[in-house]
Parts: sequence; structure tokens; C-alpha cells
Amino acid sequence: MKTLKDIWNRIRAIEFRKVITWKNVIEEGMVVPRFYGIASRDFCNDTMVCYPVPFNWIVRWSTELSRILKFPTASKFEQQLNAVYQEGFKKGREQATIDFLADLDRSIEERTAKEMERVQKQMKTSTTPPLRSETHDEED
Repeated sequence: MKTLKDIWNRIRAIEFRKVITWKNVIEEGMVVPRFYGIASRDFCNDTMVCYPVPFNWIVRWSTELSRILKFPTASKFEQQLNAVYQEGFKKGREQATIDFLADLDRSIEERTAKEMERVQKQMKTSTTPPLRSETHDEED
């Protein structure tokens, strides 16, 4: 007869296998499946490991915890790599902001130029008399 411990171990093994099969490796450019979240990212292979939403956080925390326990402090290489990534992200964000503002200025200038042309054409073709305030400003 099976003991309760044997049954429990078998259930745990089945559940663990199900979680392992939930693992989904997404390559760069692919869409993350619905109800899946990113657990980790491999920058060398341009892939992301995804799990169903509540489990992705558990996997992320457990892998981060195991990494911290194995390597309490980041190596010099990891520190330099993180600094380079942060600097690149910062420069990219600054350049994107500069490009956006330049495009915005250009579009505003184009719109105002078109609007000025439209107003000038309308003033040339308009036969309405000038406003009263424009004719009596000189008398005041």
C-alpha cells in the first residue's frame, strides 16, 4: 500500500513537470503569448523565457535569489556591462526625445505656414469691410 508521502511526492513531481512544460522561449520579434509573462531575458541569444502570469514572478524571484546566493556581489564585468546598458538606454532615450521635439517643431512650423497661407488667401478674396475697431483706432 502506498504511503501518504509517496502520493505527495508523486503529485509534486507531476505538478513540477507541468510547470516545466509551461516554459515558453520567445525569440526576438515574436509575440508573447496571452497570459504569459517574461521571467528572464537572454541578451546573448535575443530570447526571453516566459511562464504563465503568476509563475513568471516566482521563477524570476527564484532565479534571482539563487544567483544572489551563488554570487553575493556582481562581478566587475557584470557591473561594467550594466553601466554600459544603462548609458546606452539613457543616450537612446535622450536622442528619441530630441528627435521627437524636432519633428514636433517641424510639424508646428508647417501647420502655421499652411494656416498663414490660408488666411492670406482668404483675406485677398474676402470682400467684407474691415472691422469697426480697425477703422477707429486712429481717432482714439
